[in-house]
Amino acid sequence: MSVYVHSHGGIVASGAAAMITNVRRLVLSEGWPVPDPSIYALPAGVVTRMNKLLAEGDRDGVVEALFQSVEEIPDEDMAALRSAPSIGNLTELF
Repeated sequence: MSVYVHSHGGIVASGAAAMITNVRRLVLSEGWPVPDPSIYALPAGVVTRMNKLLAEGDRDGVVEALFQSVEEIPDEDMAALRSAPSIGNLTELF
């Protein structure tokens, strides 16, 4: 498999490529491995919470947990995002 990614995708793809064996070529455009990947680590407990929500089938909850823990989006902004008619549900953002 060949993978071409841009910007933050380069950081994500380089980490993922180190974990799988079928990537033959990895092209990074404006994205590269960082010297200390721990700076991108999720806060303690967030991965556990997201995995629990995913196991329960709450995909919107997973996105919300990520937004609130990493981006520190306030509850009011999350409510506004959820009610936006153009979105429908949070997983449609991706």
